Amino acid sequence: MAYGFNGTNQRLITGNVYGNSPTAISMSIWVRRNGAQVSKVIWAHSASNNLFFRFFLDASTQPNFSYRDSGFTTQANITRTGALADLTWTHFCVSVTTNSATFYVDGISAGTDTSVSMANNNPTKSSFGAIDASGSNSWQQHFAGELADAGVWLGTLNAAEITSLSKGMTCDKIRPQNLVFYAPLVRDLQDQKGGLTITNNNGATVATHPRVYA
Repeated sequence: MAYGFNGTNQRLITGNVYGNSPTAISMSIWVRRNGAQVSKVIWAHSASNNLFFRFFLDASTQPNFSYRDSGFTTQANITRTGALADLTWTHFCVSVTTNSATFYVDGISAGTDTSVSMANNNPTKSSFGAIDASGSNSWQQHFAGELADAGVWLGTLNAAEITSLSKGMTCDKIRPQNLVFYAPLVRDLQDQKGGLTITNNNGATVATHPRVYA
């Protein structure tokens, strides 16, 4: 089962999923939107008023990955042209190095941005389905739809590994020695790799999971 969000106030929250100032990370998640979406956050890592990395849907419901610094100044942004299909499971993944990020949708690269900086990237929380815009529980940009099988690796996954994830391979089967966070989001809200607890705020509900190969 996945977790569904109502687009109004529901979100899942946990702590720092990848440590402080890593030199490279990769993030993977399955996404299924439900209805019109305008600038909605899917998954974000943030600290205080510094919004670091996030997957989101823009005003045209196009998939995006972005990096923003303190004051919410956009430093890097990659957009996959074309609205995300409604009621269809889609795979998002990004590989981030010290100075670049490549964003993939369903295993296909949407582009690379060389404006990213991993320096001082020390998030205090990771959130699914919304973003704490000020660092003081000012939750915004709530997503409507379902999310499933979220993973974070230290290091950059290659194109073949990302293709495997987009075909339904679960995160724990891809470079497990580098996997630092894995939340299947199947009923239990627990990070199976690092042991972080994931808190369900305002009753995000269990939903049908995409087909994966464990």
